[in-house]
Amino acid sequence: MSEVENLLHQLLGDIIVFILFLAITTITIFWVPFYVKTKKMNPEERKKYIEELQRKKHEKYLQNAFGCTNPKLICPHCQIQGTIRAKSEKRLLSTTGKIGGILKTNTTSTTIQHVTQHHCDNCGSTWDI
Repeated sequence: MSEVENLLHQLLGDIIVFILFLAITTITIFWVPFYVKTKKMNPEERKKYIEELQRKKHEKYLQNAFGCTNPKLICPHCQIQGTIRAKSEKRLLSTTGKIGGILKTNTTSTTIQHVTQHHCDNCGSTWDI
């Protein structure tokens, strides 16, 4: 084998070792503490614990996607108060039009629009204001 092939084989071996190291580290950091904690629980406690973890994970997803709940807002779709999330966003608004007298040309205008996105946890509706 040439020197280049030897270097490539050594590099490939190093990459495989690094990937295995990452996998073992991830399992050690995330899975082992969960397993140790849930092993001591009876099946009912374990089920409640896992449901609570899933609920927290879903709440974190909703908060990142749609913002925090506002207890004062009422959903215009289902009329329930306190289940509305609001999040301010910037969106690009593109408009295309024709300008000119005899010679017409296409123009595209892009502006940044500030909108507030609302989402109802009860009925699942999402709308912008």
